[in-house]
Amino acid sequence: MGGSLAALKSEYDGDNQSSKRVLGEYLYDRPAQWVAQQELASEVDLHSSVVSKHLDDFHEDGYILSKKVEGERHVQWDGRGAGGLGYWARELIPQQLWQAGSELRPFLTLDRLGGAYLPTLLFGLLMGVGLVMGVTTYLIAEFELGSVFGYTALDILVITGILTMTASVLLLAAILWRLFVLAVSAAGLLPSWSGSELGDESS
Repeated sequence: MGGSLAALKSEYDGDNQSSKRVLGEYLYDRPAQWVAQQELASEVDLHSSVVSKHLDDFHEDGYILSKKVEGERHVQWDGRGAGGLGYWARELIPQQLWQAGSELRPFLTLDRLGGAYLPTLLFGLLMGVGLVMGVTTYLIAEFELGSVFGYTALDILVITGILTMTASVLLLAAILWRLFVLAVSAAGLLPSWSGSELGDESS
């Protein structure tokens, strides 16, 4: 387990070691995140070889972890670091799922989804709640618990079913609505529905 940020700053407290302190704080504030060496070089505006030397020192002193990803060095703070929800989420969620979520995130913006943004957001929320309840039901059955927060396994199954059905309906409604808007726009019946044209009219 790595040391603390205070220990790092104390160890590298020289006037000519400010870049090391900046690097250490940058990694400390991003616990459980693998950061590319080139990103760090850009952050402190130093040549990559200089950053590599600093990282070697950090690694030798037990402050960071290091690995190669497609030939490029990646490092992360060894330990809890600044902690917070982001740290625990990255600790609990498998790295593959986290990377998949990062790749999908650009497709879930308002510009991409348009009028389907809100239904899709609600769908994701309800599906998440449904999954949590499903896991809770499994735990109740596995450990033979009577209830959790006053809800029995049957109660949770019923609620999960309702949430799942609601999420499915919202997803279907989002898809149908999007298709309807595309069809209307293609027919030229209501061209003012597009966001850009609405913006032009308002200006």
